[in-house]
Amino acid sequence: MVTAFILINWRSTMMNVRSVGDFEYQHGALKPMVTRRLFKTFAIALLFTVNLPGCNEVNKGNSTNDSDWAKDEILLQLSEIRKDMKAMQDEIANLQTELASNGVARLPGGPSLVKLSSEITFGDPEAKLAIVEFTDFQCPYCARHHQSVLPTIKKQLIETGKAKYVMYDFPLGFHAQAKPAAIAARCAGQQDKYWEMHDALFKQQRELGLSLFRATASEMELDEAAFSDCLSDPTVAASVDSNFDYGGQIGVSGTPKFFVGKVKNNVMTDVIVINGAQSFSAFSSAIARLEE
Repeated sequence: MVTAFILINWRSTMMNVRSVGDFEYQHGALKPMVTRRLFKTFAIALLFTVNLPGCNEVNKGNSTNDSDWAKDEILLQLSEIRKDMKAMQDEIANLQTELASNGVARLPGGPSLVKLSSEITFGDPEAKLAIVEFTDFQCPYCARHHQSVLPTIKKQLIETGKAKYVMYDFPLGFHAQAKPAAIAARCAGQQDKYWEMHDALFKQQRELGLSLFRATASEMELDEAAFSDCLSDPTVAASVDSNFDYGGQIGVSGTPKFFVGKVKNNVMTDVIVINGAQSFSAFSSAIARLEE
């Protein structure tokens, strides 16, 4: 029963962590805090198994006093775990509030420069500001951004010439269809249909797979033979891998992740970091700060 209590409370806490976004709980104090709680939680579960009286080989020779001590110690430790979990849940709640308020932060250790080398871009090539996104086609938070926020960014920030939009692929390892989808979008791009494929894949995110890629290519009237050959082209896959590697170099570990900054010689400076799927105001605020 105690083990079940631990696991239920741990699962609840981790769900709260994940609700901050599909992005990195690895940042800041969350990772060490989560790690400490994990080891402490399962250490107590083990202690409970070993020391409570029962018919098992480990404690068959324990005295009643030993068992009473073990029970008291476990209850004390469980009380401490409850306090620890409450503190962590409070910290997560504070983080959620902060993200909801503006979503914008200059993170310690964040990149001072971001290269604008991705070929996936739209907007005025000469724009003085840029928004860079690292995305994953299987990430639900990325889908939310592309369906709910990106259209407003396009209309109010890109089409007005205030900024250009640069996108990098960052297929997470636990999303099996993210990299194939990124490749499929790039293959459509070779026939000038990248954004049409991009939108279709996010719209049908739950059906991602080869059948969807081919069916969508057919609906878009692409050269299906060329598209099929492209899907297995190692150079296209290498481009996706290169995006992913670069993201890792500048601290990306989850999606969506955005960098907003000034453009100089195809490099972005004065970088502002935006984590997770945020409202349009996070981007407009960042642009306004850079225009000051």
